[in-house]
Amino acid sequence: GYVGVLFHELGRFDSAAKRLARAVALLEDAGDERTAAFFMGALAAARASAGDSAAADEAMSAALIIARRTADPLLRPALSVYTAISDVAEAMRQESRAASELLLEAAARQMARLEAQDMSVRSDLTDLYRLAVRLFRKTIPQAEAHAAELP
Repeated sequence: GYVGVLFHELGRFDSAAKRLARAVALLEDAGDERTAAFFMGALAAARASAGDSAAADEAMSAALIIARRTADPLLRPALSVYTAISDVAEAMRQESRAASELLLEAAARQMARLEAQDMSVRSDLTDLYRLAVRLFRKTIPQAEAHAAELP
């Protein structure tokens, strides 16, 4: 399980999720539901960081059910840390998407302004803006993936 936590810290979210899911399964098979719940919280954070909000919510819900049932005084605070990590990952993804949309809107406005300019200048500038927009659109998935990997 701790190897999965380490992978998460290194930004290797898919590897983290695989290791953590395996640890949870082994711990459940061994009957150690308290430790399984702890690593379910870590799994939720890894899945949220990887962009899988539904799987993150599912893992955290299962962990919280165990925390309530066991009434472990340390488990709920530990899970709240993983909930915060998940929330930060989601907020960063939303900010990345919003910034991408704003930049594309700005490029579109600039293209509209160019339409009204002198024909000889407009053609060159329009080509440059179109190229910039195409390049930017290609980088959006990469930027979102990078933002998802940030701690």
